[in-house]
Amino acid sequence: MKLFLVLNFLRNELIMSDKPFSSLNIIDQTLRKITGSPSPDNTGTQIVIEKICGFEYFNTRPYHNYEDWGDGYAITMPNIILNWAGNKRPLQVEAEDLDDAVAKLQKAYATWKELSAILIGQEQKL
Repeated sequence: MKLFLVLNFLRNELIMSDKPFSSLNIIDQTLRKITGSPSPDNTGTQIVIEKICGFEYFNTRPYHNYEDWGDGYAITMPNIILNWAGNKRPLQVEAEDLDDAVAKLQKAYATWKELSAILIGQEQKL
């Protein structure tokens, strides 16, 4: 009986969601808008979300003591490489709350797209 319940649960968990986009969680909607629709040119790992913890990490709440443990989120876009004075690293943001981290990612991505368009435009003028 237990095996049947486990298998039935797993079978139901593997069924694909057929929710319309408007019914998705707002964080899911935002991340999907940032990454765009799947296509042959838009495949692979697009976003990595990590929950990270550590001593004196993300102590931003009014009730936090700075000598305390904290946690938060790091969101990385491994396909977008930033080059700061020869130091190459992927686009990454961090925040204590997931919704704040997603909002930061949205702003950072928009800024990257804007700057990329300006740089491409300057290269074309040359």
